[in-house]
Amino acid sequence: MIAKRLAERAEPLRITGVEVVMVTGAELMLFTRGFFLGETLPDRLEALSKPTVSRTGFG
Repeated sequence: MIAKRLAERAEPLRITGVEVVMVTGAELMLFTRGFFLGETLPDRLEALSKPTVSRTGFG
């Protein structure tokens, strides 16, 4: 349902010539444990705000 609503809102922009891209990877990586350090969403967001910490998550 969300994708449909996004598409409905994006279409008027797209037909005027604006390039519209929907990126869903960030949500997957932030809301799923294991991509970034941290057990909870706030923990993962905090880790991402610290480049030295977030880089170790990709080690």
